[in-house]
Amino acid sequence: MRTHRTDLTTADVRAAGPAVVRSGPAAAQTVVVLDPWGEAKHAGLPATWRPLTEDVHVVWWRLPAAARAGLTNGALTGELADVEGPVHVVGADDAAPLALSLAAHHLDQVRSVVLVGQHVPDGDTHGVAVRLVPGGSIHSTHLPLGHPDVVTEVLQALMDDVTPAGSPMPETGSLAQDAVGAVATRLGELVSDLLGRHRAG
Repeated sequence: MRTHRTDLTTADVRAAGPAVVRSGPAAAQTVVVLDPWGEAKHAGLPATWRPLTEDVHVVWWRLPAAARAGLTNGALTGELADVEGPVHVVGADDAAPLALSLAAHHLDQVRSVVLVGQHVPDGDTHGVAVRLVPGGSIHSTHLPLGHPDVVTEVLQALMDDVTPAGSPMPETGSLAQDAVGAVATRLGELVSDLLGRHRAG
């Protein structure tokens, strides 16, 4: 007769599953998520993130599982060495200092940092754009990384990177302009759709 374990701790549950979940085209902009809570444990991203992966490469580090597997911060740094394009980093709660440290050591790659949580670390951001998403409520100790507010901030950071204010656009009618326009339009549609569904719900 098959028995079920009932002595699993919260730490055990968070550490279950893969250390890293990847989805989306590798040649696209990359979003690195530093997840201290072990979401995406079944190797699938939260539903709110999945539409992004048509245009964005998401690398979701499940930090409890990574620690269990013996993966260190050096492995995370090595991950960025394999990324060719721009990177956006998302760090929640206890992972916020790691997110800022990662950005500081990869200033040529990291375009923005999205920090999720009640408390964010003070200090020099080394010129990297930092977006803040307040976390937690009377009902929860933290805001899930799949929450629409988190995804919206990530999308806004991606859009700012694709069409930065004050920067010259590619030549009219060029393939480069078509590409930039297509990505910006797609990301804008995702923001509008996400906000619409969130408000309707």
